[in-house]
Amino acid sequence: MTRYQWVETFKRSLVLASALAILVIAHPLLPAAPLAARWLFLAVVLGAATGVVLSPAYRRWLRPRDASTYKGLRLPEREMLHAGHAWVRDEEGALTVGADDLVTRVLGSPDSVELPRYKSRVLEGEPLFTLKRGDRSVTVRAPAAGLVVGTNEALMKNPRLLRQAPYGAGWAVRLAESPDRRPLDLLDGQDARDWFKAEADRMLGSVHPDLGPNGLMSDGGALVEDFHLHVDEVAWGRLAPALFGGHVRAATWPAAGLRHHGGDLVGRGDYLSFHDGEYVHSDGCQVLPGAASKIYYQLHPLAFTVMSPLAGLAYAVLLPFVGLAMVAVLAVEALATNIARFAKR
Repeated sequence: MTRYQWVETFKRSLVLASALAILVIAHPLLPAAPLAARWLFLAVVLGAATGVVLSPAYRRWLRPRDASTYKGLRLPEREMLHAGHAWVRDEEGALTVGADDLVTRVLGSPDSVELPRYKSRVLEGEPLFTLKRGDRSVTVRAPAAGLVVGTNEALMKNPRLLRQAPYGAGWAVRLAESPDRRPLDLLDGQDARDWFKAEADRMLGSVHPDLGPNGLMSDGGALVEDFHLHVDEVAWGRLAPALFGGHVRAATWPAAGLRHHGGDLVGRGDYLSFHDGEYVHSDGCQVLPGAASKIYYQLHPLAFTVMSPLAGLAYAVLLPFVGLAMVAVLAVEALATNIARFAKR
């Protein structure tokens, strides 16, 4: 069992133990209460438990935090990520947009930055701003449709800000989001960090496949500082379209929804195939095994929280009926045996 599974199991057990403690404390008081009060107490407890378990805050607490860097690359903290490696942060009704740390590690510190015109309109997936270094350039695409209401003039004067503080002073554009065109292809929280790690591994494997990822690492396990110098023209020709191309959804973007097929790339979570009972626990971006005809369903954390109590309740409720059924079967067998003996006489 991985560290993630241990921590998640412990937290789920803690929640279950807390719920049982509340029931144990309240149990002696319920017989003295009126019947309506008992049902009201049960409804309040179930409603509160459901609200807590379904809340985003509970999901964030359930998932253990990892380090702020991965192989020397800075991970997003509060930012959402788009498939084209733009990051998004919602600030006072406007979306602040920049380029994630993977962009400048592949391109290097840009020599110049081209930002959009003030009050210009962009659609999701259209070119938003461009970073240039020598004869190479990366066009970062708009993660949402909206109106440009601000640009970072300091970034144009000092493009190295993007390398020094990609999620801070290196921001590029502010968009007033179109209320009727909400962005759909954004990941946040641990899902964004997991996808970023998968993209970093894919990038490392594409630069020099013969060296392997460790061939471009320093002794501390981080990317060498001059990593962009190891990206030759052949590797750049592979990387640029794959990482920063015009696709609104990247090939490595985790599939959304609760229903998935074998071969789908999925994010962190638990997946179960009811066809053959195969269970898959994903600690990050992972491909589900099996053919495309095989169907998996993502299990909500609520399923693990209530599974044991429901199983115990079903056992307690059904056990008497199982006992009565067994007694009835034995009685029928005994009656049939006696009838057969009587018939032989």
